[in-house]
Amino acid sequence: MKKIAFLATAAVLALSACSQTSAPQSHNHHNHHNHSVATHTASSLSDQVFTCQNGMTATVKHNVGEDKIRLHVDTIESSTILSLAPSGSGERYINANGFYNKATEFHMKGKEAAFNFQDPYGNQVQTACYSK
Repeated sequence: MKKIAFLATAAVLALSACSQTSAPQSHNHHNHHNHSVATHTASSLSDQVFTCQNGMTATVKHNVGEDKIRLHVDTIESSTILSLAPSGSGERYINANGFYNKATEFHMKGKEAAFNFQDPYGNQVQTACYSK
């Protein structure tokens, strides 16, 4: 069920990226349509708290450096630094050695996010998250 919810969220994010029929438009300070990596002024962004469908709470801290976030997850009492990566829409952050020293991805657009990582037992965790 969690996988279906994640796939539905990913599909919505993908479809919203493809729904532009006019010239690419800029959203805030990013140009998402060209799949480039945008540069952030991290100190101007506030923390965001996301509640995930699997019960996790993920806090995104933007003040850790240019093009980086710190992602803290309450249920595993751990955090990791993720770097901005190319994305068709929204902001995608990754770390090949994130949680449990394995690939971690947090892809957010507005108040929605898709969170992927591998737990210490090798299970792939995929969940949709929402901020208030």
